[in-house]
Amino acid sequence: MTIRRYPIWCMALAALLAYGLTVAAEPTRAELQTRAARAMAAGNIGTAVQSLEELRFTNQISVPLRVSLARAYLRLGRRDEALTEVQIALRSDPANRNALKTRGEIAVSSGDWSAARDAFADLAQRDPTNAGVHLLLGQALQGLGEQTAAEAAFNRYVELSR
Repeated sequence: MTIRRYPIWCMALAALLAYGLTVAAEPTRAELQTRAARAMAAGNIGTAVQSLEELRFTNQISVPLRVSLARAYLRLGRRDEALTEVQIALRSDPANRNALKTRGEIAVSSGDWSAARDAFADLAQRDPTNAGVHLLLGQALQGLGEQTAAEAAFNRYVELSR
């Protein structure tokens, strides 16, 4: 058996081609978004998080995707990471209703009724005709023991639900 010696430039070219093929095989933003959406729909939160994190690490994540990642983290019980993602989303888009709702839901899951009230009150101001928001606000107020304000929010919920 003979060992052939190749010039250095040949070896460098082969390495460069191998690297180029590896880079080309990385999934695109659209593929990662599709993978995440399919995984969420199938209830495979771990796979969805993995795809969304890959988007985040390559700085290709939009506000809606950040909110989706926050919601996925919340479902996995990873509240701190969920809160971080929703805070970043709100810095980019302070009026994002899904981010505001998610911020309130994170607060509820942590038992922080004051933060939940603030988030849902902010959302109710931005979307005053959304019945569900008033229900959430009423629950947060009830958690704080503010019965009169909770009843007003619940009444608004009933009024808007008709």
